[in-house]
Amino acid sequence: MSVQGDTEYCCGFHAVCEKRSWREAATADLYYNDEELDIYRGRDAEDYSEQEVEQFRDVLFTMRRDEVPDWLDCLVKRGVNLPSELVSETRLLISELAG
Repeated sequence: MSVQGDTEYCCGFHAVCEKRSWREAATADLYYNDEELDIYRGRDAEDYSEQEVEQFRDVLFTMRRDEVPDWLDCLVKRGVNLPSELVSETRLLISELAG
């Protein structure tokens, strides 16, 4: 797999991709000041309450769209799983960036 650039990410909708996925890109040295999400470190993606999902959704939809892939990288590095309910919304946002 080749990486085409630091800001190009796979939309996740196909099996083979020349772009990096956000999970594979978790080596970036970025940090987002959302320590309130660290309480979810190690939590399974399916084990969030609706209120907890809304907390993630609030962070997701208040950041700039171009920050989403890097924020996801940061979550992965910190051991915080994105709630499964937000995966399709997140893929949509990333695919719009690749647009």
